[in-house]
Amino acid sequence: MADPDTAVTADPNDAPELTCSNRYKGTRTKFTPALRLQFLENLRKTGNPTQSADLCGITLHPVGYLRTKDPEFAQLYDFCLGCYAESLREAAHRRAVEGVQKPVFGGRFKDEIVGHITEYSDSLLQTLLKGAFPEYRGEKDKQEDRPNGLVLVPVPSFESPEAYEAFYERTVAAPQEEHRKKGY
Repeated sequence: MADPDTAVTADPNDAPELTCSNRYKGTRTKFTPALRLQFLENLRKTGNPTQSADLCGITLHPVGYLRTKDPEFAQLYDFCLGCYAESLREAAHRRAVEGVQKPVFGGRFKDEIVGHITEYSDSLLQTLLKGAFPEYRGEKDKQEDRPNGLVLVPVPSFESPEAYEAFYERTVAAPQEEHRKKGY
């Protein structure tokens, strides 16, 4: 993965302009190539498309449209999300392996910093180990059960309104009634 501190670069004059709504003024803004690069840079830093669009003063509609119509933009979009994911992994590694300096307070009124301790995150280290080595995963965490790491939840289909009513009663209404009786 590329260095997340490097900026996204592309020739801003190669792509056509798109017009999109401006969230803040109710006007229309051109999704210019320069604005696209700004959006991609924000996406690389935040990992959040909605926040990146907000920082540029646009909606997500032109971004989604451009991702479907321009494979180069889609590739840059995915690259920026990958850079953000890599920065998260590096931060988790740093906290788990190198630790974080925490102040130690002392003195007569416990208002003075008398030293620092290095605190490590065991849970982050465990998560990193599970991601890197399948033998550290429990049976529930095995990726073979989940394509692409997703949990698939079956959605029941109902042949009749009565079947839906029975399902609702069993899964929603009865547990709510039980909680109400217990005073939760």
